[in-house]
Amino acid sequence: MIDILKKNKLFFGMTEENITSILQCLGSRKKIYPKDDFIFLAGQSVPAVGILISGKAQVVKENM
Repeated sequence: MIDILKKNKLFFGMTEENITSILQCLGSRKKIYPKDDFIFLAGQSVPAVGILISGKAQVVKENM
């Protein structure tokens, strides 16, 4: 996974050690979502930043 993150602009130019250290400091975790599952719902408080490593995500805003 570190090899993928090294290609991300957020971690550009950083060593594996630096990336690993940052991820540990931020309390990062890997989470796998099943197809068609919701990651977040409108109105939820999300005290985190997510990085999509593989697959697709869709943002939908519905108006009633």
